[in-house]
Amino acid sequence: MQTALFKTRRHGLLALLCLTLGSSFSALTMAKEPHHILVPVIYATDRAVDKPSDPDKYFGHDRAVLSYGTVDVAVDLKDKVDSPVIDLNRWPLIRDQEIKKGHRLLAVNPMTDTGYRDALGRAIANADINDVLVYLHGYSKTFKTVARNAALMSYEMNYRGTSVLYSWPSRGTATGYATDLVTADWSATKFTQLLRELSQREDVGNIHIMAHSMGHRIMFSSLAELSTDQEFLAQDKLGEIIMMAPDYDTDTFSERVLPHLLKLNTRLSLYVSDHDVPLQASRRISRYPRLGDSRDQLYIAPPVETIDLSDVVSVFNGHSAHRDSGATQADINKLLHERLGAAERSTLATITDRRGTYWRVKPLD
Repeated sequence: MQTALFKTRRHGLLALLCLTLGSSFSALTMAKEPHHILVPVIYATDRAVDKPSDPDKYFGHDRAVLSYGTVDVAVDLKDKVDSPVIDLNRWPLIRDQEIKKGHRLLAVNPMTDTGYRDALGRAIANADINDVLVYLHGYSKTFKTVARNAALMSYEMNYRGTSVLYSWPSRGTATGYATDLVTADWSATKFTQLLRELSQREDVGNIHIMAHSMGHRIMFSSLAELSTDQEFLAQDKLGEIIMMAPDYDTDTFSERVLPHLLKLNTRLSLYVSDHDVPLQASRRISRYPRLGDSRDQLYIAPPVETIDLSDVVSVFNGHSAHRDSGATQADINKLLHERLGAAERSTLATITDRRGTYWRVKPLD
């Protein structure tokens, strides 16, 4: 009986040892497998440098002259997304095992004006198409956050041109709304300068602009000025204008902004949702409808192409569909690369009712 008991214990110990060794080996094997990709992004910013020794805090929220550079972002492949257009082969794997999980801003690389122009030229030359997509973020964003978001959009939307992040000095806090309103208006001149510089480059094809939330204050002010700039208009490089969840007064847009945008002779795509909690809060503060909030009022005014995201978002991502909705990312990918109108894109369903014609993003199969 003692022999049988000894054998049982011995077998149990052996089994435990095998399990331990097996688990350790699996963990070691997995640790060697890279789970981040490197996504670089070109930036232009009028934020002041804060703590240059720390990439996460390199730029703060104070104002400064326009400066340029690139950022290196590690995108965590373990963060599962539902975008159907991702192409992993486009991005190099990072084999540094010291990178913690999650998306990380690895480096901020400031450049002189000449260095920036050269870096942009190399990026355009190496891209599949010579178009440039300029991204304008919304309020309550730090540079760290928007740098990561810009990289994630390039990756998740699989944009085949060159992405340029324009980061204005948002306070980066929810309580900084009033200050961000003023600062966004101040930044418009710098953004106009960036667009003029891009339009004058011979290696740039189309210049697409995507603004999000409060970033529309900057884009609308800049485009209103450029709509009367004959030199800019003669370049004829302005491509798609993508209005993503605009935190902007609807009546002001109709009466003061839209007449200027129509002079630009380019497509205007307006993405709205009835699940946009931040815009609903903004409406309560301002007491008037916001352009991106379709729960309060669905804005339809041809030739603006209004696209409702309500079928593919919830209250949790209704304000960030360009980052959190694979169906939305697939539609933007088709818009930027195939240059098709809303009526021609297979990602959209046409709706015509008493309010007029608009489109709804179809859920992914």
